[in-house]
Amino acid sequence: FQLPSLAAKSIKQGRHLSLVQCPIWASAAQEHCPAKHLLQDLSLGPFAAASEKSGGRGETNLSGRLDSVNLWVSLGTTHSNLHYDSRHGLLVMLRGKKHVEVFPPAEAKRVGAYPVSDPLRAHHSSAPHCCLKSRLLKDAFETHSRCLPSLRSARSFQTTLEVGDALLIPEGWWHHVHTAG
Repeated sequence: FQLPSLAAKSIKQGRHLSLVQCPIWASAAQEHCPAKHLLQDLSLGPFAAASEKSGGRGETNLSGRLDSVNLWVSLGTTHSNLHYDSRHGLLVMLRGKKHVEVFPPAEAKRVGAYPVSDPLRAHHSSAPHCCLKSRLLKDAFETHSRCLPSLRSARSFQTTLEVGDALLIPEGWWHHVHTAG
């Protein structure tokens, strides 16, 4: 199984790949972190004080400050759906460029939030990707019937992240991310 060669083949074929929320550290159940070995190569600065190093095992005790550290990787252009998370998130750019749009929790109705009681779609929006993408990339806002009219009046903040940038996304804030290859 050769991931680099499969990735190269997929890119040549015009397909996009992404590794979504792969845990590299979690406060509970360390054995469920398939990429935890990557943590040894990351500098977590203030999140991992020298005194927190665990008894010579080369692991870092982060449980006092974090619930988890997840790795998100994409090859090519990708675009997430509009959603919110139940925990604060810190998006740190290690490589590439991302366009991000965030909406305050009060905009839930305008962004087409599904009911929290919906077991499959809670935390997600019904806003189509084409409408979200055109908002982010400053294209003419889609006017066809698939776009939510209320999305036009939704208050949001947009930014572009490049290598070394970070963005704190507070718990409950709606967001979507367009990754530029």
